[in-house]
Amino acid sequence: MTQANIGQDSHTGTRRALWALVLAVFVVYLVGNARTPLWDRDEPRFAQATREMMETGDYVVPQFAGEVRYDKPILGYYFFAAGMRAFGANEFGARFFSGVFGALSVALVYLVARRMTGSARVGLWSAGVLATAPVMFVESKMCTVDAGLLFWILLAFAALWRIYEGPCTWRAKVLLWTALALGVLTKGPIAPAALFVPVGLMALVARDRSFLKRMGWLWGVPLLVTLCLPWAVAVQAQTGGDFLRVALGKHVVGRAGRAMEGHGGFPGFYVVTLFGTFFPWAFFAVGGALESLKGLRDNRREIFLLSWAVGLIAVLEIAHTKMVHYSLPVFPALSIIVALFFDRAQKAGDRRLLPGAVAALVMAPVLAIAPVVALYKAGMTAAVLPFAGAGIVLVAGMVRVVYLAKHGKGLSAAFATIFAWLFLVAAWGLPAAGSYGATKKVVALVETVQKHIKKRAPVISCGYEEPSLVFYLGGDVEFSGLPRTAGDLTTPQAPLILITRRKAEPILRLAGLLGEPGHTGAETTGVLVEAGSTRGFNFAKGRYEELVVWVNTRSTAAEGGESVMSGTEVLMDWWAQYGPGDTEGGDR
Repeated sequence: MTQANIGQDSHTGTRRALWALVLAVFVVYLVGNARTPLWDRDEPRFAQATREMMETGDYVVPQFAGEVRYDKPILGYYFFAAGMRAFGANEFGARFFSGVFGALSVALVYLVARRMTGSARVGLWSAGVLATAPVMFVESKMCTVDAGLLFWILLAFAALWRIYEGPCTWRAKVLLWTALALGVLTKGPIAPAALFVPVGLMALVARDRSFLKRMGWLWGVPLLVTLCLPWAVAVQAQTGGDFLRVALGKHVVGRAGRAMEGHGGFPGFYVVTLFGTFFPWAFFAVGGALESLKGLRDNRREIFLLSWAVGLIAVLEIAHTKMVHYSLPVFPALSIIVALFFDRAQKAGDRRLLPGAVAALVMAPVLAIAPVVALYKAGMTAAVLPFAGAGIVLVAGMVRVVYLAKHGKGLSAAFATIFAWLFLVAAWGLPAAGSYGATKKVVALVETVQKHIKKRAPVISCGYEEPSLVFYLGGDVEFSGLPRTAGDLTTPQAPLILITRRKAEPILRLAGLLGEPGHTGAETTGVLVEAGSTRGFNFAKGRYEELVVWVNTRSTAAEGGESVMSGTEVLMDWWAQYGPGDTEGGDR
């Protein structure tokens, strides 16, 4: 067999391995999604806003519960809507395109790394590292815009590398500015900031700065503005000029200037958290980055990769609002650095991988035990076994990696270990933990009441205001303060069903609003009668909530203004059959 044939066979084998990897990670990014409830608070906000967009036909102004949602631009909602149209307005449909973007980013980093290094093997390894980073796994399974943002930023850096390495066609320049525009339409100005700061760092370090002239600034910036302008003009017109003012003032400048919603952090936050969010690869990235510093000014590839990583981290560190997943666009650069480090170690057959492998092994038990302890203490016993099993796989696999690292190997073992760990968490652990959530339990109780009274009754929730409640009740819920008088509950607008926390019961009783259930046909002495209660975990607040569903026996919300529960015959009949009870069927 000729050398050309050998190279062709090797390239074909690598392509097959890439397709297998992309397919495998796509499965992991989707598995368990349909059985895992939307996590408060961002997921249900995006999902419900998308559903309202589909219901109203307004594809310009995103709204949540009828109110304008200023948080993010429009593009992400279009992809969520496509997933929901294909698979339904459910967890799987809402999350589908995050998995698609995650898998596409894995394939794209392969192409970028292969072009940078000239090695299909390094490209494949880079793809594997990115695919198995824990935060990459999480964001590719969530109904949020971060997986999409990663893809557009990575596409922009792919085009930038083509420009940076030498003379290029106009296609690379168009791709660069188009990708930045799509990033802006996905999450705002963070997309160009994520690229321009690294570009500035490259210009400071590199001896050759001619790439700056090749970027096409004079027509590229107008192209970016032109692509973003139609939606910007339309949304400003429909909101009286408020959308961009609030979106940029509060959600961009505000997040940069102060820690919003308690999401602050210490100096060096993203560097420290990388060892968890980019586990175990961050430990090897340290060695790879240190090697890249040698002769840095004469090595264009290392300048590009380090500027990408360091520049992006610098942007994130400057902002006062800090969240661990914000560092996701740094991961492709670090993935290539790690793959190059493994490539050099394997060729040399030395022990340079050992320190990183040992450090990762030390941390592995923490990642294995911490969720098990937290779940056990929270009483989520059904989720303990899945996470414990995944943790055992993680620790055992990292022991194997340390053994192989002595001989400059271990990458395949590390891939297999992290992949198996994440698969067990996705397919088994997350659905088990999610089953303890409070929202779907109280929604099931509300739907039982509505089914019995043969009416999709108006619902008000007092004290439990998680966005997931809006999504799972189809938007038919309002958040309000507790009713203080019977007059609050006897108007035509009064709800038939109230949801409160159990702690609110003494207030309602003191106000004389609670009736006592009796035998079938008996009258109540108050306005509200307890239809049932349930206890579930509020993941957004990290605590259990005991929620009570009350039926308003004097509401005149029915057609004709007559009391829906007149005489309470229907309520008492339901009471005799079903409640009050706990929809959990016992403590867990």
